Amino acid sequence: MKEFNTLLHQTISRLFLVVWPPFAEDSALAIDISMGFVFTQDPNCLCIVSTDTNNLCMPCLKYEMLPDVILPWPSFYFRMEQWMTGVEEADLNRENDKFTAVEAFAKPRVLDTEYYEVTNVYLFVGIVAHTIRSIEFIRMQNTAVPFGVKLMFDKDYVLSSPINDGNTIETAYFNKNANILNFERIGSITYDAITG
Repeated sequence: MKEFNTLLHQTISRLFLVVWPPFAEDSALAIDISMGFVFTQDPNCLCIVSTDTNNLCMPCLKYEMLPDVILPWPSFYFRMEQWMTGVEEADLNRENDKFTAVEAFAKPRVLDTEYYEVTNVYLFVGIVAHTIRSIEFIRMQNTAVPFGVKLMFDKDYVLSSPINDGNTIETAYFNKNANILNFERIGSITYDAITG
């Protein structure tokens, strides 16, 4: 978990939602969504804050090269809705949908991770071009292992926590699904600040 220390005082230059398509899921709470950061110090690397897929109960960092296919923000909600209703990828790419020709070319042809750049989206104005001021691990009071992590900026935050099939995130203005309440129903939770 010490790798999270390297995020302290990093400034965000680009921001991505990293999503595994919620094919035939019955609730928006089931969307496996993580946050991808590009830091000013390393403009060619995507740092993804998520949940460890090996045990689905610990926060982790993943590093990737910038994605080749980047989907536009305006397509996010439409695509999530279509995936959840079980629409096949071929149907998502039909001519009469709500996408321009430029947006349509970027659609993947197979079920795979989708990357949505949200760098210029108003919902994330408190994150992009801002610095991570502090980080807290979130754990159940009687356990030592954290299940989530909260990255704090001056006027916003990113909270990453596990769901049944992966991860969810919330910020001050996006995806306010209150997933953390599911853990509070189990017992008391604790926020532990980390130091760099």
